[in-house]
Amino acid sequence: MSASAVDIVGLESGDSRVLDFLNGLDPSYDEMREVKKYSDCTYWNYKKIGLSLCLKPHNTKSIIDTVYVYNKGIAQYSKYKGTLPKGLSMDLINVNVVKLLGEPDKKGGITVPVWISYESEKTSIKNAECGVGVQIDFQHKSFGDLENPITVIAFFKL
Repeated sequence: MSASAVDIVGLESGDSRVLDFLNGLDPSYDEMREVKKYSDCTYWNYKKIGLSLCLKPHNTKSIIDTVYVYNKGIAQYSKYKGTLPKGLSMDLINVNVVKLLGEPDKKGGITVPVWISYESEKTSIKNAECGVGVQIDFQHKSFGDLENPITVIAFFKL
């Protein structure tokens, strides 16, 4: 079974499991990487495969703090086609996500597109390295919109 986006959260950026994961999405991943550096983190953006990795410094290495997967056309990203955990799919709408994962721990939006988050001990996902929270952003600004498509899913280190 291929690795899921959640499996690389908490790993060092040079870990062979990260490189295997990226290679499984597209063998030319290294050529398409766009790097954006900020004072507290670095992003590796892979627009062609719908993926962005947020790296944070840890001792002398960088660890993957957050993995973002995108739906088609969001911020010029292609649709992420890799494996997702817990039955998640970029094709789900908000109602299906809540049926699948249960009521979220947090939610927000209204003046901006709505989002939901799962980050408690009960609702988060675990991988071999750490607990992993999940935030799902939707396209529209209303929780009353029962057919609100996913724009971005973020898997983040707890």
